[in-house]
Amino acid sequence: MSRLDQVRPNRLDGFVNRDALDSRRVWYATNRFFGVSLLVGGLLTAGGTGVVLAEKANLATKAIAGIEFIIVVAVFLAALAATFARLRRM
Repeated sequence: MSRLDQVRPNRLDGFVNRDALDSRRVWYATNRFFGVSLLVGGLLTAGGTGVVLAEKANLATKAIAGIEFIIVVAVFLAALAATFARLRRM
């Protein structure tokens, strides 16, 4: 049993929406998918950071911060969109 299986549907933890709150099966499947999406997104963010840092000599500090912000937000929004798309197919 994973930690995810111990968290019951609630309004505070995890990916919360009406469908997930109404069904334990949907709750666990959706949150498992969202968690994996965020994990993959974190790895992509780390890779993007590596690329940005490799080009650091050619970029200003504000440009680096802006690029990093865009990477983090884009990865999170992609994980969120993928989870909503998967939820619609359930």
